Amino acid sequence: MRKHIRILATISGCLLLLISSSVGRAGQAATEIVYVANAKSNTVSVVNWIAKTVLATIPVGTTPHGLTLSPDGKTLYVANSKSSDVSIVDLAKRSVIATIPSGDGSHHIVVSTDGRRAYTANIRANSVSVLDLVARKAIVEIPVGKTPQYLVLSPDGKELWVADDRSNRVSVLEAATTRVVATIPVGDGPDHLVFSRDGKTVYVTHTRSGDVRVIDAASRKVVTVIPVGKEPHGIDITPDGTLVFVANRGENTITPLVVALGSRVMPSFSSGGDGPNHLRVSPDGRFLLVTNRDSNNLVVIDLSTFRVSATIPVGEEPHEFVFGK
Repeated sequence: MRKHIRILATISGCLLLLISSSVGRAGQAATEIVYVANAKSNTVSVVNWIAKTVLATIPVGTTPHGLTLSPDGKTLYVANSKSSDVSIVDLAKRSVIATIPSGDGSHHIVVSTDGRRAYTANIRANSVSVLDLVARKAIVEIPVGKTPQYLVLSPDGKELWVADDRSNRVSVLEAATTRVVATIPVGDGPDHLVFSRDGKTVYVTHTRSGDVRVIDAASRKVVTVIPVGKEPHGIDITPDGTLVFVANRGENTITPLVVALGSRVMPSFSSGGDGPNHLRVSPDGRFLLVTNRDSNNLVVIDLSTFRVSATIPVGEEPHEFVFGK
């Protein structure tokens, strides 16, 4: 028993050292504003997470899940799953200025690097929609696997990776042509994805098999399977790429993975609420922010102590959030 405690203490000490090093190298000031999609409230909360204050609440479409910013940070795009559309929010006015119909069940959204296109993952249509943000209309819909939950652009903006939950695969699309160029078999229930900072590796959470699959982006093959907690959902990586954090929605914990040690699993810590959904590391690498779906809050965790430093009530059933620019 004493030996087990000593081992855990050593591992925890190593993790603290890695995080301290990560914070020291990040070198980017943390933005104080985040935008949170509240699925049951049909709103977006504008939160100053440093001051622990909700500044505004913006009505959007029905059941907002995913959201993302324009490259210049002036516009917010919100994917509304039930109304199957995208709300365009002028952040200076803090109001919706236009709505673009998307595919059935538009669940998550990303914007191209030039800001001219958006892509939505449509969970009921089993497709990805391409939206022209200049003309403000949908231009094409591409079939992918069953129940596409989430999608990300590669760091170079050339590829779109989609987690097809009920097909147990990841679809890879060429962003310029929207052509499906690969499908990658993965585990049971692929849910969220994040790229390594160098773009060579993709980490995929799996809600049903309870693990993270590590994919080599060049060979498009799974190279590692990492068991984590129950029902892993959201995932993010530190600014310097040394640590990956996984939200285990089924057990209210966060699991860190150390990239330099072959994505070794370190001891989990509390998410500070019920149903941790999405998470993001602050731009300076010092804090981890988590939306807890069943507690209706945004939690700020100090990564130097792994303890909650703030709990901020938001709308009902908070999902994805983004930092302002």
